[in-house]
Amino acid sequence: MTVSDALPVQFWDVDEDTFNEKVIEGIHHVDWCAPWNCDDEIKYQGVHTSGQVLYLVALDSEQEILYSARLNEVASGVYQKSIIPSDEDICDEKIQLKILDSSDGVMLAPTSWTDQAPWNSKTATQFIYTDAGSPYFTPDSYMSLTTALGDRIQFSVTVNISGTYNGELSLYFSLTDSIGNLTSTTEFTEPIAAGVNNFDIDLTAASAGARLIVVLFESNPGTGSISLTLTIPVNQILNIVPSTVLKKSDGLDIKESHPDTFLITYSNDRDYAGLIYNDNDSPSRSFYLRVPCRFFHEIEPEEDEAIELTESVVTTSSEVKTQRKLEVKHVPYYFHKKLRRVLKHQSLTIDGLSWKKEEKYEVNEGEKRWPLKTATCYLTETNSVVRNVL
Repeated sequence: MTVSDALPVQFWDVDEDTFNEKVIEGIHHVDWCAPWNCDDEIKYQGVHTSGQVLYLVALDSEQEILYSARLNEVASGVYQKSIIPSDEDICDEKIQLKILDSSDGVMLAPTSWTDQAPWNSKTATQFIYTDAGSPYFTPDSYMSLTTALGDRIQFSVTVNISGTYNGELSLYFSLTDSIGNLTSTTEFTEPIAAGVNNFDIDLTAASAGARLIVVLFESNPGTGSISLTLTIPVNQILNIVPSTVLKKSDGLDIKESHPDTFLITYSNDRDYAGLIYNDNDSPSRSFYLRVPCRFFHEIEPEEDEAIELTESVVTTSSEVKTQRKLEVKHVPYYFHKKLRRVLKHQSLTIDGLSWKKEEKYEVNEGEKRWPLKTATCYLTETNSVVRNVL
């Protein structure tokens, strides 16, 4: 997967050390988390093989999943997703983002189920099974799990049962070992009513690799036809389905407010710096980056051109404009690299005004053993330029 350095969040390949993970001899080790407000929109975009099942996942400091959602393939091979932390009840947390590929983490399609959609396919969250007259359903398939001995498998499930049947219905969720031997079972002995039913499942793995199977039991089978639809929320599937981690971020510090930060909104009329700007969306397809900085002090550079005549000097043109000094606080080199690319976008909005970069972005060397550096750059207010021409 290819991810642009101009993306708001920096991602590394899974086998690379992130900034916080890497230890360099002679350089002080410092953990740094990018600041984000709870109501900021954090947008991801990456380029990968078309047609894959990819997820954006947010994990807390204990690597527990707080949020997950499937990436949208907005163009062939271009995947995108946005998250607003407050909308997902994520605030006052330090999180890490990961990109998972669950394309291979699917349940085998059974011959005894009809209208079967594999787990994590485009329809993702449900399977449908129809039976006529047998005493119980024993699926020919299973979902493989990545478990260690003693792992708890917890998820909620919505069960919708329809059709005609003679006896009481019970539903079993079972874990087997990796070759199908039963190791634990959750049994619902109370009759399951027709229609929609909701259950919380809590199983404990008794082996390092496990399979999840579902069985529907009818106490007095007849000749009727029973349909079972089972739905597990997408954000819970990732807790139990094996996935491949493609990319990972460093820490993101999510708070209600980060003092001394500004949010930069940036976009472009064409693809730039590895970011894909679809002609149909641009420039409305914007990205957002929160920067720890001071952005206050102003100057008004002036430029005059004149010609000297025999008896006088005539000003042929003059220009004055407003520039504001962006003073970036201590951040890693990768953040400076990111900010350089962001500031070169055609459309920049900071503090409600439009800006453009005309001056050099300068990183201050500072103490040589300290890995975080400050930087300065003057930005020009786009609508502030005043010209006078003879």
